[in-house]
Amino acid sequence: MRWFTAFIALFSLNVSVAFNASANTLTLSSQPDTLRQNILSSWQECDENTWCEDELGYYRESYFAQAIVGESALEIELLSEFSAHQLSQLQLNLRSDGFSLQSVEVMEQRFDISQQSSQRSMSEVDEALVRFINRYPQTAPRKLVWYSPLWDAELISDGEIISLRFMSGDYTE
Repeated sequence: MRWFTAFIALFSLNVSVAFNASANTLTLSSQPDTLRQNILSSWQECDENTWCEDELGYYRESYFAQAIVGESALEIELLSEFSAHQLSQLQLNLRSDGFSLQSVEVMEQRFDISQQSSQRSMSEVDEALVRFINRYPQTAPRKLVWYSPLWDAELISDGEIISLRFMSGDYTE
């Protein structure tokens, strides 16, 4: 139901591609508690413990955003229509924010970076990862799991919608 609601919301919004200086901006260098307070004070409550923002800037793009705010956990989800460019930009943005890629799953095939790095050098792992990803079209369903000291992230695409979820704390679905 949550995906359906977000899907409908995406198509009813006029999501601007250019960065809008007046829109809220997601900055992941902030501590989760600071970000939580910003969400509670400036986003719109759309359900119990769920807050929404119609236009949230992350780097140069705008997204529909939803946050689930708990006492010890925070989850922020950014949603947009699929484009190969958007998918690539989000990966570059995650790297810029200090995230490390942990695993990639494409069409139910999984590439675990830590497992591969125990058997190969990092340059060999990078090369194998690129070959793995390039076996599939950009529109193939995929899930990329990322990690940083403050956040875990999941970048999910099904060829129609891109979802980027940031999770901090003890969040369990």
